Amino acid sequence: MSENVGVKVGALLHLTGDNQEWAFRAREASGDAIIVVAANGNGRFTPPLPGTEVQVCWNQPPSRYLVSAVFRGPVSPTAAQWRLKLTGEPKPSTRRSFFRGGGGEDIKLLPVGTPQQCDARVVNLSEGGVRFRYEDLQLVAGETIDAGIALGDTVVAIRGPVLSAKETARGEYEAVVIYDLGENESQQVRRYLMAWELERRRRERDDW
Repeated sequence: MSENVGVKVGALLHLTGDNQEWAFRAREASGDAIIVVAANGNGRFTPPLPGTEVQVCWNQPPSRYLVSAVFRGPVSPTAAQWRLKLTGEPKPSTRRSFFRGGGGEDIKLLPVGTPQQCDARVVNLSEGGVRFRYEDLQLVAGETIDAGIALGDTVVAIRGPVLSAKETARGEYEAVVIYDLGENESQQVRRYLMAWELERRRRERDDW
């Protein structure tokens, strides 16, 4: 394991694992160990269980890095600090950063290899992924999903892996699917989000 893990003190770390997501900030980093604290305070924050295998990603311009790790648990019984042990070498992530927008659009889901279909609604989307909420389908991180996203008069077909899936406080489920679109589909999403953003700004001006 490299001594320079590339994580700076104070860096925002996104963890995914066990079909869940967490946000931490790095408090210390040395060798293959990182001490973390909750990113948004400690109130009502539930960290991963000790032994949970996670993927850790963070931004260090000009790149975004990704590394596998194991969540070791609290540093001490009294401190709201936890220890991560890296189990791989940090590598630049190939995921591009895209503008996110939208919300409320219809999306039809079909897990690849099954006849089961489910209606869902978009929370937000980009050219690289979509977050949505649904009720009648059990999704598992890592499985591949076919979906059609209704963007105005156009339906954009996507296929990609489930990055995370979890139950919300309201008894619904929320999942994130990432994908690589062709240029034509990327342009459709881009145009839709540009129009959505212009409309959002217009409404904000009208509210004044």
